[in-house]
Amino acid sequence: MAYGLTVTLIGELLLAAILKTRSLRDLGIVALSNLMTNPLVVSVSVGAGILFGKTGYFTALVLLEAGAVFAEGAVYRALIPEKNHPFYFSLSLNAASFALGFVLDRLLHLSAV
Repeated sequence: MAYGLTVTLIGELLLAAILKTRSLRDLGIVALSNLMTNPLVVSVSVGAGILFGKTGYFTALVLLEAGAVFAEGAVYRALIPEKNHPFYFSLSLNAASFALGFVLDRLLHLSAV
Protein backbone atom coordinates (compact mmCIF):
# COMPACT_ATOMS: atom_id res chain seq x y z
CA MET A 1 0.00 0.00 0.00
CA ALA A 2 2.89 2.37 0.74
CA TYR A 3 4.23 1.93 -2.79
CA GLY A 4 0.89 2.87 -4.37
CA LEU A 5 0.47 5.89 -2.11
CA THR A 6 4.02 7.06 -2.84
CA VAL A 7 3.51 6.79 -6.61
CA THR A 8 0.16 8.57 -6.30
CA LEU A 9 1.58 11.42 -4.23
CA ILE A 10 4.59 11.92 -6.50
CA GLY A 11 2.53 11.79 -9.69
CA GLU A 12 -0.29 14.01 -8.49
CA LEU A 13 1.90 16.59 -6.77
CA LEU A 14 4.14 16.89 -9.84
CA LEU A 15 1.18 17.35 -12.15
CA ALA A 16 -0.51 19.76 -9.74
CA ALA A 17 2.67 21.87 -9.79
CA ILE A 18 2.78 21.71 -13.61
CA LEU A 19 -0.86 22.85 -13.64
CA LYS A 20 0.16 25.95 -11.68
CA THR A 21 -0.78 24.86 -8.18
CA ARG A 22 1.98 26.80 -6.50
CA SER A 23 1.14 27.45 -2.87
CA LEU A 24 2.30 24.96 -0.28
CA ARG A 25 -1.19 25.10 1.21
CA ASP A 26 -2.80 23.98 -2.04
CA LEU A 27 -0.20 21.26 -2.63
CA GLY A 28 -0.82 20.10 0.94
CA ILE A 29 -4.54 19.87 0.15
CA VAL A 30 -3.73 17.71 -2.88
CA ALA A 31 -1.56 15.45 -0.70
CA LEU A 32 -4.13 15.20 2.09
CA SER A 33 -6.97 14.46 -0.32
CA ASN A 34 -4.93 11.54 -1.62
CA LEU A 35 -4.25 10.34 1.91
CA MET A 36 -8.02 10.38 2.32
CA THR A 37 -8.84 8.28 -0.78
CA ASN A 38 -5.83 6.17 -1.78
CA PRO A 39 -5.75 3.68 1.13
CA LEU A 40 -9.45 2.92 0.63
CA VAL A 41 -9.09 2.47 -3.14
CA VAL A 42 -6.08 0.17 -2.75
CA SER A 43 -7.31 -1.95 0.15
CA VAL A 44 -10.87 -2.48 -1.12
CA SER A 45 -9.80 -3.22 -4.72
CA VAL A 46 -7.17 -5.70 -3.54
CA GLY A 47 -9.73 -7.31 -1.23
CA ALA A 48 -12.18 -7.56 -4.12
CA GLY A 49 -9.44 -9.18 -6.18
CA ILE A 50 -8.79 -11.75 -3.47
CA LEU A 51 -12.49 -12.55 -3.11
CA PHE A 52 -13.64 -12.28 -6.74
CA GLY A 53 -10.52 -12.55 -8.91
CA LYS A 54 -9.45 -10.18 -11.66
CA THR A 55 -12.98 -9.17 -12.57
CA GLY A 56 -13.73 -8.16 -9.00
CA TYR A 57 -10.45 -6.30 -8.72
CA PHE A 58 -10.90 -4.27 -11.89
CA THR A 59 -14.60 -3.59 -11.26
CA ALA A 60 -13.85 -2.34 -7.75
CA LEU A 61 -10.89 -0.33 -9.00
CA VAL A 62 -12.92 1.50 -11.65
CA LEU A 63 -15.76 2.29 -9.25
CA LEU A 64 -13.45 3.36 -6.43
CA GLU A 65 -11.28 5.52 -8.71
CA ALA A 66 -14.44 7.28 -9.93
CA GLY A 67 -15.40 7.87 -6.31
CA ALA A 68 -11.92 9.19 -5.54
CA VAL A 69 -12.15 11.65 -8.45
CA PHE A 70 -15.48 12.91 -7.11
CA ALA A 71 -14.34 13.08 -3.46
CA GLU A 72 -11.08 14.84 -4.29
CA GLY A 73 -12.88 17.20 -6.67
CA ALA A 74 -15.28 18.13 -3.88
CA VAL A 75 -12.33 18.83 -1.58
CA TYR A 76 -10.66 20.99 -4.22
CA ARG A 77 -13.89 22.90 -4.88
CA ALA A 78 -14.31 23.61 -1.17
CA LEU A 79 -10.69 24.36 -0.25
CA ILE A 80 -9.05 25.66 -3.44
CA PRO A 81 -11.71 28.02 -4.79
CA GLU A 82 -9.39 29.55 -7.37
CA LYS A 83 -9.42 26.24 -9.27
CA ASN A 84 -12.06 26.94 -11.93
CA HIS A 85 -12.73 23.28 -12.73
CA PRO A 86 -11.92 21.25 -9.62
CA PHE A 87 -13.42 18.01 -10.92
CA TYR A 88 -11.42 18.18 -14.18
CA PHE A 89 -8.37 18.97 -12.05
CA SER A 90 -9.07 15.90 -9.92
CA LEU A 91 -9.69 13.73 -12.98
CA SER A 92 -6.42 14.90 -14.56
CA LEU A 93 -4.41 14.22 -11.42
CA ASN A 94 -5.96 10.80 -10.89
CA ALA A 95 -5.55 9.77 -14.53
CA ALA A 96 -1.89 10.79 -14.47
CA SER A 97 -1.10 8.94 -11.24
CA PHE A 98 -3.04 5.88 -12.41
CA ALA A 99 -1.08 5.85 -15.69
CA LEU A 100 2.21 6.31 -13.83
CA GLY A 101 1.40 3.45 -11.48
CA PHE A 102 0.31 1.22 -14.35
CA VAL A 103 3.53 1.83 -16.29
CA LEU A 104 5.74 1.34 -13.23
CA ASP A 105 3.91 -1.88 -12.29
CA ARG A 106 4.53 -3.26 -15.77
CA LEU A 107 8.16 -2.14 -15.89
CA LEU A 108 8.97 -3.44 -12.43
CA HIS A 109 6.66 -6.49 -12.63
CA LEU A 110 4.99 -5.59 -9.33
CA SER A 111 1.39 -6.27 -10.24
CA ALA A 112 -0.18 -9.14 -8.34
CA VAL A 113 -3.21 -9.21 -10.65
